[in-house]
Amino acid sequence: MRLSLRQRLTRQAALAMVVLVVGFGAVTWAGTVIHFYDITVAASRAQAIELLDHLTEGSSPPALLTRFQRHEDPMVWVTRGSARWGSPNAVTPIPPLGLSAIFSPDPLVTTRMHQHPYTVLVATSFASDADLLRESFLVLALVGLAAGLAAVFLARWATTRMLDPVDRMTSAATAMLSSRQVRALPQWSDIDDEFNRLSHTFNRLLTMVDEDAARDREFLAHAAHELRTPLQVLAGNLGLLEEGDDLDPAVREESLQQSRQVLDRLIRLVDDLMRLERTRSDRPQRERVDLQAVVTAVGEDAAVLAPNLAVAVYPRDLSANATPWDLERALWAVLDNALKYTPSGGRVELRLLEQDGLVGVQVSDSGPGIPRSELSQVFERFYRGQHTRVTEGFGLGLALARALVERDGGRIELHSEEGRGTSVTLLWPRADEGPTA
Repeated sequence: MRLSLRQRLTRQAALAMVVLVVGFGAVTWAGTVIHFYDITVAASRAQAIELLDHLTEGSSPPALLTRFQRHEDPMVWVTRGSARWGSPNAVTPIPPLGLSAIFSPDPLVTTRMHQHPYTVLVATSFASDADLLRESFLVLALVGLAAGLAAVFLARWATTRMLDPVDRMTSAATAMLSSRQVRALPQWSDIDDEFNRLSHTFNRLLTMVDEDAARDREFLAHAAHELRTPLQVLAGNLGLLEEGDDLDPAVREESLQQSRQVLDRLIRLVDDLMRLERTRSDRPQRERVDLQAVVTAVGEDAAVLAPNLAVAVYPRDLSANATPWDLERALWAVLDNALKYTPSGGRVELRLLEQDGLVGVQVSDSGPGIPRSELSQVFERFYRGQHTRVTEGFGLGLALARALVERDGGRIELHSEEGRGTSVTLLWPRADEGPTA
């Protein structure tokens, strides 16, 4: 049977407390035994030294041993060569040295001392101390048992209090699942502890997920809106073409041409949507990109596409660390806007530059500019400002450009003033400094 986290923590905490109490009791009891043993050994040695002093002064061993007659007195044996004398109370065989039979009715502590030609063996009763030690052992055992029972209840209480924030967090998450609404988890206390930090981090994660979900919903709504009109145009043209031979050839040709244009527009939209979405998951394949060669080629193509504009390129020998296709696609997304919104006879400039340790391209135009109120929104997907509503487009160019540039570790900056044109700067890491993927 698998135990819950609360049960495992309770068991481990109770076991730790029991081991601590039992260990402390065992050390205390062992220390008490050693203390009383040392006292008894010291008394026995003092007795043996006194007897040896009298013996070396010429006293007779039997005469000295006559004073040890009571049961409470130490038992003494004196040996000289092969001769041995025992005290009147020494009625037992000579016990082994040290403490023997501590849990017996009459334990003994035996010591031996030698001073030529005599050897004195003293066996002192340890019964009174052993009684105290046995009683203390019983008390410690009962205390250990009581501590074990108390440890279970205390461990259960402690783990319940400790895991209470987890229970409340789980209840809050369950309520979110039931209501399908994201709500912030409450702070459990004013203390900056681990659970409050976890709650704060989880709330940030919830906010990020909720914002991503909202952006995805908005993205789908905008995409559906942008797709509806071209699809309606296609449906109308297909309805005309179904009339067959009765349809005027000029109308047929116009319908086919319009359908091809709509299909091209749809293909560009789907392509931009797919690339914009892939920037969130695809891993960039960075390499050294010759910015001067790319910008020069793009500038020549732009001059062909917009013969009514003056397209100027200001080259420099710079190389970026970027994904080649993404770099060119981002540059074209920005340049396409500049060509599209610059009036006939206007000027578009592509200038290579270095800025804050990065390298990039500044695309400037002499178009109508962007109102200050719209500057914070121009990088949003499907956003089209007041000057762009009269031109063909989906509002994905700048959003895609920023996503592609930022995925390669760069950034994009926009400066615009209404009536004085717009300048967009795309920046990437240097090829000789930035890491390659």
